[in-house]
Amino acid sequence: MAIVNYAAGDISIKKVENGWLLIESHHTHPERLMYTVFESDFNSNSNTNVDDAHSLMRLVGEAFESYCRSDKTGGIILEFNQEGWENEQKETLLKENKKDQFNV
Repeated sequence: MAIVNYAAGDISIKKVENGWLLIESHHTHPERLMYTVFESDFNSNSNTNVDDAHSLMRLVGEAFESYCRSDKTGGIILEFNQEGWENEQKETLLKENKKDQFNV
C-alpha cells in the first residue's frame, strides 16, 4: 500500500467493517492526523447498506459542513431516506388516485 502524504486540511474517507473512517490532517500541522469513525448505527434491521448510507451521510455532513446549505448561503443538501424510490412512487400514485376520485 502506498503511503499518503497529507497537506494541511486534507481529508480521506475509508469504508471499514463497522461504518466509515474519516481521516483529517490538522490545518496547521499536517503531520498530525485525526481519525473519526462514523459507525453504521441507524439500525434499520433490514439492510446493512441502509445503515452504511446513513453513517456516510453523517460523515459527509460533518467533513464538508462548509459546503452545505445554511440559512444565509447556498450549498449542498444532504438527505437520507430509509425507503427506496419504489415506495415513494407508490405513495405518489396513491395521492394522484385520491385526487382523481375527488375530481370526478
